[in-house]
Amino acid sequence: MWKKNIRKRNRARGEEYLSSTGETVLAKRFAIVDCHCPLKCSENIPPDRQQKLNDQFRALSDWSLQTSYITGQVKIMNTQRKYTKSVHSRRKHSKMYYLPNDAGSDKRVCKVFFRSVLGITDGRISRATAQKSDGIPKVDSRGRHIPQDIRC
Repeated sequence: MWKKNIRKRNRARGEEYLSSTGETVLAKRFAIVDCHCPLKCSENIPPDRQQKLNDQFRALSDWSLQTSYITGQVKIMNTQRKYTKSVHSRRKHSKMYYLPNDAGSDKRVCKVFFRSVLGITDGRISRATAQKSDGIPKVDSRGRHIPQDIRC
C-alpha cells in the first residue's frame, strides 16, 4: 500500500517513478515556453518565472491541491460571441487562463501557455473546470474502489 502512495506522490511531483506494471516512467522535463500569441504571454511571464511556477505547481504534490490551483487560475464566463450560425450551440462557456507574474498580479495567458508552464494536459484542465462549473468539488477517488476479485 505504501508503494502505491509513493508512486502517486512522485507522479504528481513530475518525478521519475516505477509504474504498477514495473516500467520506469521518466521524470517530466520543463521546457521554456515561447508563445507568439496576441496576449504576449512570454513577455508577461519571463522564463525564470515560468520555471518557478512549474516548480511551485509540482511542489503541491497532491492531485486535489493541484486541481484546486487549476480551478483557481481558470475563470469561466458565459460565451460572448458565437462562431456558428446554428441556433443550438454546444458551447456554453468561455474559459480564461491566468498565471501570477513577478508583481504578484494575475496576467491572462493563452491555454497553450498555461498548459505548457504547468506541464498538464487539456484533459486535466477540462476535468478540473468541469468540477468548478458543477459547483461540487470532487475529491481524488482514484484507487478508492473494491478490487474485482473481492467483489462477489
